[in-house]
Amino acid sequence: MAAETETELKFDLRAGEVEALRRSGAVDDLAVGTAETETLVSTYYDTPERALRAAAVSLRIRRKGRRIEQTVKTADRPIGALAERREVTVPLAGEAPDLSAIGDGDLEARIRDLIGTAELVELFTIRMTRTQRLLVTRGGDEIEYAVDDAEIVAGERRATFAEAEFELKSGDPRALFQVARQALATVPVRFSDVPKSERGYRLAEAEAAAGPTAPVKAEEPEITADMTVEVALRAVLRSCFAQIAANAVVVQESADPEGPHQLRVGLRRLRSALSIFGKVIDRPAAARLIEETRWLAGVVGDLRDLDVLAEEIVAPCAHRVDAAPLLAVLAARRASLRAELVKTLGGPRVGAYLIDLAAYVEGRGWLSFTDLGQSQALAAPAEAFAEEALRRLWTKVARMGRDVDALSGEERHDLRKAFKKLRYGLDFFGREMSSRDRRRALRDVKAAQDVLGYLNDVLMAERMAGVVHAAPEYAGADVAAIERAMGYCLGWHEARAERIWEEAKARVSLDPDEV
Repeated sequence: MAAETETELKFDLRAGEVEALRRSGAVDDLAVGTAETETLVSTYYDTPERALRAAAVSLRIRRKGRRIEQTVKTADRPIGALAERREVTVPLAGEAPDLSAIGDGDLEARIRDLIGTAELVELFTIRMTRTQRLLVTRGGDEIEYAVDDAEIVAGERRATFAEAEFELKSGDPRALFQVARQALATVPVRFSDVPKSERGYRLAEAEAAAGPTAPVKAEEPEITADMTVEVALRAVLRSCFAQIAANAVVVQESADPEGPHQLRVGLRRLRSALSIFGKVIDRPAAARLIEETRWLAGVVGDLRDLDVLAEEIVAPCAHRVDAAPLLAVLAARRASLRAELVKTLGGPRVGAYLIDLAAYVEGRGWLSFTDLGQSQALAAPAEAFAEEALRRLWTKVARMGRDVDALSGEERHDLRKAFKKLRYGLDFFGREMSSRDRRRALRDVKAAQDVLGYLNDVLMAERMAGVVHAAPEYAGADVAAIERAMGYCLGWHEARAERIWEEAKARVSLDPDEV
């Protein structure tokens, strides 16, 4: 039989969420028949040198009751939120792999070529309890919805995981997001981009577990000169989505202050991307997404601002003044805001936002039904679009920084935001510039960002007293020590900021003709 394409959307689940979803009636209005629960035992095979894994191919034998099936999957890594893989599943009489049964000549030849003269060995087994049901949308799209509770066994090593999986059986892939949004309304949304086979390999090889465990920095989108504007747009948005979705999980499961920072960076990159591509997207269609992005950035920013206040404003002064009482009040306030943020990130509003963002990226949500010139704009070469966008961003920053001595604190803040947008533009499109030009541009922009960022932190620190005085912990603390520490920190940083500004003015005055 010929290989079929499997299109699916997957989410990680945690303890308690499996049963919550199994009991949930959130998709009863879409269900055909009742839910079925069965035990699946899948054993994965590869060569001793892991030749199949290296080629993004998986080979498994699965027992379902008395039935035995062999499945081969290729391109076993998703691009973006959706995973699309070629798959061949055939029945077997026994539990040993049988390549001659694959039924797809090209795929069988590829597998045999990868294996060569090596033998296939059993690597790990995944025992899974699956509850699944068939859903049909009002538009007629058929989706298999499964909740899996699984254990991986690889020799003496064991690990558990749980997933919610939505597989398109027929219809429009965009329906996967609509159904997932409805089904997962009561649990935190954590997109999964790790196939079950990869989870097993990682356990067998004693590698790091699946899923983000540390803050995730942005991955630079791969934009090339031969791309169209629309392909470049999707690459940029996928980069933004990946950073946002990963760090939303990190913040919920780690106290690392870098998590909120990278989450806010991802949200800012997204807003910048939608602005930079604003001429070619349907703005009304993006309005809700932009509004929710701005809201979430504000919520994350409240915690991030306190992190900066404690770690970059107060902590550097701790060896000059007794800052312990002040840091204790800030720590308590940070803990409170972190708890609120974790609750928000695991709530239905953020869950819906994340799924809507993924649907926008993968479902071409930027398309307009009324702009007759949009198709031509989206099909234009990305290279020319990138050059014009970078020139526009650079010129704006150069114009704003022409008379740096006349800038007020708020105007420097606006200039800082313009530099950030330019920096993100260079990150998005920098591959189109020569490496030397790009290094020079990034160096200049980053230097200016650092200066303006610090000046903005000092400006923000002037609001420290209001934050500290409003904290419940302030009343029972050493008030005199706190006031002394705040006064010292503000005075020290303001004096330092003046020196830095005088020395660094040239860095924020860009040559308008340089890019």
